[in-house]
Amino acid sequence: MDIILLRHTSSKDNERAIFSRPSTDLSSLGSKQMKLLLEKDYPVKKIYSSPYRRSLLLAEALSEKLHLPLYVDERLREIDFGEFEGKTFEQIESLYPREVEQWMKDPWNFAYPGGEDFHNMRSRAQRFYKELDQSSLIISHQALMLSLMSEILEYSYTDLSRFYLGSGARVHLKSSPWRLLSLENL
Repeated sequence: MDIILLRHTSSKDNERAIFSRPSTDLSSLGSKQMKLLLEKDYPVKKIYSSPYRRSLLLAEALSEKLHLPLYVDERLREIDFGEFEGKTFEQIESLYPREVEQWMKDPWNFAYPGGEDFHNMRSRAQRFYKELDQSSLIISHQALMLSLMSEILEYSYTDLSRFYLGSGARVHLKSSPWRLLSLENL
């Protein structure tokens, strides 16, 4: 079985260094990255996507190109940044200095104010992965992709956090046993 993970392409919020919102549009770079990703091969039978616009745009285009069904799954959404959403890191530092200090000390156990922590997000990723039954293309977000890689490859999240998954990153995993075939950043 093959699993290909794609990170959404660059969004306007990414370019403004804002903790992204669900409805943010692609930037001009993101549109160019999407064209590059549409040229690649995808040996899969199903396509799954986060419900966020920046993921759905790519998923819909790939579904049409590959003539494969698209399944939108809430579990593939970005981590819920809560009150940090829509703000830059500088704004967050100014408005939430105590929370930023906690976050920097222990990012894996930090719960975003009004949002979720990595354990909740990872639990979503685990539940999703356990239901996969055939080769699939999954379009999502960096932290969620790292959580899936952690689950599939049986690595600690801390180990995988060393990987950089830029906008439009493509990760190809293959089973028997599970291994990382490739990791490409655009």
